Amino acid sequence: MQRHVSIALVALSWIFSVIVFARLPDRMATHYDLTGNPARWDPKVIGAYLLPVLMLLMWAAARWRPRVIAVEGRDDDLENLRELILTSLLAFLALMHVGILGAALNWNVSLPQLLPLGLGALFLMIGHVLPRLRQSGLIGIRTRFTLRSERVWERTHRVAGAIMTAAGSVMIAAGLVDTGRAMPVVIVAALASALATAGYAYRARG
Repeated sequence: MQRHVSIALVALSWIFSVIVFARLPDRMATHYDLTGNPARWDPKVIGAYLLPVLMLLMWAAARWRPRVIAVEGRDDDLENLRELILTSLLAFLALMHVGILGAALNWNVSLPQLLPLGLGALFLMIGHVLPRLRQSGLIGIRTRFTLRSERVWERTHRVAGAIMTAAGSVMIAAGLVDTGRAMPVVIVAALASALATAGYAYRARG
């Protein structure tokens, strides 16, 4: 089922771009600063198709990579979790794609709110998945210590999942409470979660 969802997200992003392309301005905002103001303008062909191309490449890489990496046996649980992560990433990119094109079409879209909410939801999903991962050469926090010890792997991913969940909750709260200051909060939360996860992974090496 998730496989169908992931390819559907890619296809719908392309279809949406094709449908609205003629109505887009010749140059449109593709990047925004921390306050939500346009910081970069590109030709509409880039604005309309950059994220769909990225999504297609991401989907193709996820389908191709497991086939070229030797994996002993078939782990359905691992494949389902990997697919869940892929679908979540594609859903986030699709949301940003609709937001960027919607803003170019003068829809009532608030990108300073959309990004924290979407990214927060993505962090929550990753936080949900991390504790469920088993030792693997494909996905997870792959360090010398986590791959050497199943106990270290489980502890690191359990704590990392809690950290990602907390960071995602902060991002969503920021997007709901104060859109004008949400982006700095998102950046701080993302950096703090990365540093905290890396620090714990190193500390748990023993």
